[in-house]
Amino acid sequence: MAKNNYKKQEKIIKEVEKINHDFLKKLDDLRLEHDKKIQEILDKSKMRKIRKSL
Repeated sequence: MAKNNYKKQEKIIKEVEKINHDFLKKLDDLRLEHDKKIQEILDKSKMRKIRKSL
């Protein structure tokens, strides 16, 4: 009985670890996408300032 519960717990832990890994990967992808968008906005802003100064 205890061995069976241990196997169930191991299986649940592995599933949770996989979900956690997938979640962190998606979070990292979103962060990279967000950083890229911010950089694009900053680049556009810089270009506007350069144009105004000319």
